Amino acid sequence: IAETVASLQRLGADHVAVLPGNYVYRWIHMILIYFDLQHRNAGHAALFEPFNRIYNQYLSPYDYREPCYRYLVAIPTRPDVDVRVLEAALQKPQEQPGTADETDRMLVRTFREIDAAAADRLRDADREIARLVEENAALGRARDERAHEVAELHARLQRWSVRAHARRWARRLFG
Repeated sequence: IAETVASLQRLGADHVAVLPGNYVYRWIHMILIYFDLQHRNAGHAALFEPFNRIYNQYLSPYDYREPCYRYLVAIPTRPDVDVRVLEAALQKPQEQPGTADETDRMLVRTFREIDAAAADRLRDADREIARLVEENAALGRARDERAHEVAELHARLQRWSVRAHARRWARRLFG
């Protein structure tokens, strides 16, 4: 970070704001939960919205501190922009006692709700798979029955064709 700041100052930046983002002791848990849910429930982005909402509402105001997951580096690009205003706005407020505990309870409750919803969808999918397997088996039996009918009809046609052919020859030969 020091090298980045020095480089920006050498390039003419009057003020470089370096703001910590995502307090690592919270962020690592959130990112692990998020990626675990994403991996297990691909294509169901709505599952992640409650976690993001809880994190953004209750935890993120306190997560602009060290040790952090990443930094936000900001420099003004116009003379009328004061980066110090951004720095002041993102200074961590005093975290109220119990905020993390209550938020943890909300996250666990949310995780259980999401897990229950995913389990419900899994049970629904299992029932649908079972229905489709039975439907496929029934269609296979119907196909086999039609194939047997076609084979019988084909055999009849062969017999009729042989008889008809024999009659024609008999008429030719015996008039």
